[in-house]
Amino acid sequence: MAFGFRRAAVIPSSGAAAGGTPAQATLSSTTTAFTFVANTSGAVVSDTTPITNSGAGSLRGPQIGVISYGSGSGWLSAQFTSGYVLTLTFDPTGLTPGTSYTATVPITDAKAANSPLNLSVTAQVVVALRPAVLVSDSTSPLRVT
Repeated sequence: MAFGFRRAAVIPSSGAAAGGTPAQATLSSTTTAFTFVANTSGAVVSDTTPITNSGAGSLRGPQIGVISYGSGSGWLSAQFTSGYVLTLTFDPTGLTPGTSYTATVPITDAKAANSPLNLSVTAQVVVALRPAVLVSDSTSPLRVT
């Protein structure tokens, strides 16, 4: 009878696979490109997306990096609300109607293999039109005062 050794793969407690590559977290978002349109009335527009881990490891805690602007500045804000749900808010105040504005919002995490996750934002301001009102009835001519 022959005796021999049998080898077994050992997975270290760090979560590394047998080949020694650690399992890594991956930052994910249901949306990575946002488009905002607001009118010159100055009303802000917001949108949200959850930031999650689609990888095998654990995230340390996603952070919002410095927003970089392609044109203009200060018109976009980003904050986490209720855990890691990211809220982006576009404020059109002072921006030129008809101009397209762009920005990139980096989401970082020290343990994520794909850090930063860059979210792109495109925003545009349109002129607010006054609604037209037409008043008439079948018995009198139309009068505008």
